[in-house]
Amino acid sequence: MRWDIQGFSGLADVYLSPRLEPSGPTSDRVRIRAKPGPVRSIIVSAPDRKALGYPTGTYYLCFFAFTPFSAQVSTTEEKLNKRADAYDGEVITQRAAGAGLWYARYTNSALLGKGRIKVTAEGLDLTSGQDPPLIYYRVCGEPEYEGCAMSVEEARGELNTTLVGEATSETVRTAYIDHDPKDCPKGANSCTYLISVNNQHPEIRIISLAVEGFFEKTSEVKLDKDYQNIIGQGKYFRYVINPVRNLEFQNHIKKLTITLKS
Repeated sequence: MRWDIQGFSGLADVYLSPRLEPSGPTSDRVRIRAKPGPVRSIIVSAPDRKALGYPTGTYYLCFFAFTPFSAQVSTTEEKLNKRADAYDGEVITQRAAGAGLWYARYTNSALLGKGRIKVTAEGLDLTSGQDPPLIYYRVCGEPEYEGCAMSVEEARGELNTTLVGEATSETVRTAYIDHDPKDCPKGANSCTYLISVNNQHPEIRIISLAVEGFFEKTSEVKLDKDYQNIIGQGKYFRYVINPVRNLEFQNHIKKLTITLKS
């Protein structure tokens, strides 16, 4: 079962409790807490429900608002098991068994051009000194999205997948994948990435995954068409463009032309 939450305004904590309504966000009835974000989801598969001790029955999706909060909630019931669908910028939260994993399919119409994909995986309940989840990926070779799947061996990095990312904090691993449409299946109408997250610890851990694409523009972009000013002798004006501080911008800028007219 999957709950998708599209936040419109305000700030709220979102969490899940089986069978009994919790007294609040700090209740010991809370089993999964969604990673904060404007668009987020919680997934609880059939094996997860069994591991929680509540394979059937009522599950409470709860909101604790810190400010006036509004959102749209949608529920999907399907056999997800270890697979999820990642949407651009959405944060997915799901349990991973000890030394377990799950994976997501990601596609975007802009994958027909070059770009960069940012993948962020976080262990939401890690303690100090524990390593964040590992990230593996491959490009799906199937021409259709529904035909894309990842084997356990692939998801563990044992076959046909690439390990990516570096630990950017004690709980977070971040990866940047340079995308080239030449890597996509020939003649396919879409391109799909399969991305897995692996729990490195023997205990159950709650892991969040976010995927976001940054793609090149196919036409020229004029940052400033005209800048007119009167400059006295020995004076100057300054216009600053600093791609070094913006990794996404740095990846896409190919040429910068400055024309001076007097």
